[in-house]
Amino acid sequence: MYSPMWKFANASVRGSAHLANSLPCQDWSALRLVGPEKNVVICALSDGAGSARFAEEAAYLVSEGAINYFARELGNHPNPAQAMAAYDRLDGKLMIQEQQRLLLQLAEERKVPLQDFAATLLVAIAHPEISLFFQVGDGCWSVSRGGIIGAVTWPTQGEFVGQTEFVTSQSAARSFQMGQIRGDCDFIAGISDGLERLALDMGACVPHPPFFSPLARRLKSEMDVESFQFGLRQLLESERVCSRTDDDKSLVLMVKDE
Repeated sequence: MYSPMWKFANASVRGSAHLANSLPCQDWSALRLVGPEKNVVICALSDGAGSARFAEEAAYLVSEGAINYFARELGNHPNPAQAMAAYDRLDGKLMIQEQQRLLLQLAEERKVPLQDFAATLLVAIAHPEISLFFQVGDGCWSVSRGGIIGAVTWPTQGEFVGQTEFVTSQSAARSFQMGQIRGDCDFIAGISDGLERLALDMGACVPHPPFFSPLARRLKSEMDVESFQFGLRQLLESERVCSRTDDDKSLVLMVKDE
């Protein structure tokens, strides 16, 4: 979809471990352009838990469900920035609880444990005047302003190594992360945990500029966004990336189109 203010792209690819074991990609990512002036981008990504029976389906459902939740209000709002400025943790809580109800209903219909639908969730709403971020579990939202990149959210670690929180967790609607950025951003990027080793400096708790900045520059200068998106998928599936991570990988990227 064309926007006069944004260029955006996303990709979710199967990791080499899932490929070797004939398992599907259990990540999902999506973006939607809304608002009377088509200047609001709502995007979400999710990583279905490897132990969850319906991980792939859960990642799709919570991503699309979260986008739908915010699109209902912002889609026809005469002043989306004003509505976004009024959002607080209650809005994040209600969004997460709506996804929990959906997953619980499915679990009851299929007579399976709710944890069979365990998945993380990252949501961003970008407007030229304000951007909002929500996160349950691992992954990260990064933002660049004035050439300086920083993390708005950070991977949530559980009690044990490799453990994190999911939308199905009882504490998800209380302990989720929320961030707000006022004003213009050079770019916004979201990743699932499959890219954490490449894209984040876990020791310093900062995003790794050499990973994000070249992608943002390329998208900003690219006339054919579909070509960029194809190239992004090729990058995530490349040996150079897969030699460092065998997990499923998702990346969403938004740049302001000057």
